[in-house]
Amino acid sequence: MTLSVASFASMDKLGEALSERIGNNLIEALCEKGTARMLLSGGTTPWPVYTLLSRLELPWKSIELGLVDERFVPNSSDHSNERNIRESLLQMNGARATFFPMVLDAEDSSNNLAQIRESYHGFSEHTDVVILGMGTDGHTASLFPGDTASEAIMNGNESSVFMTTAPSYPTERITCSSALLLKASHMYLIIKGNEKWDILASASENLPIKRFLTARNDIQIYYASS
Repeated sequence: MTLSVASFASMDKLGEALSERIGNNLIEALCEKGTARMLLSGGTTPWPVYTLLSRLELPWKSIELGLVDERFVPNSSDHSNERNIRESLLQMNGARATFFPMVLDAEDSSNNLAQIRESYHGFSEHTDVVILGMGTDGHTASLFPGDTASEAIMNGNESSVFMTTAPSYPTERITCSSALLLKASHMYLIIKGNEKWDILASASENLPIKRFLTARNDIQIYYASS
């Protein structure tokens, strides 16, 4: 498998390059469709990208943002991806974008999933940019090796949102399906540090991240050594 990799000495340098590229992707989508849609991964690794994106002069009111995946926790939790996005990308100019959370009912997972499937229908119709991350176990989004629900989702072709089970707390997760994510016009995978790079390079072809890279050989990998 030949990987398309852009390497940087730091996340700040990576953020400068990737935020500019994503900004151009969004402008192209807006010109073609009138609305641009982007799905975001949580965690602190993409923060330099999101912070720089938030400063760009874009028609943010016509840009819709959602999550690749989420932990089923209140949005006030330190584990919440929504909270990370609100503190990084949904600042400055980016605050004008429309954001679709994945937790609307933190008390009832079934009711929450029904609501999210409806609100994320637009992303299943068209998504312009997806930003992926990767865990040290080879998972991406909330699609985990060894999880029955994750395996069924990756083997299926339904473009929707599902619940999965993570191996660590918080175990209840919400994720866009691989079918939904892989339809995106542009896909980026952000990797930081030698440990994760070594894992990616040596990972089994059956792990979720490798299955994504096999399904879409045009996923752009942005790697920072530190």
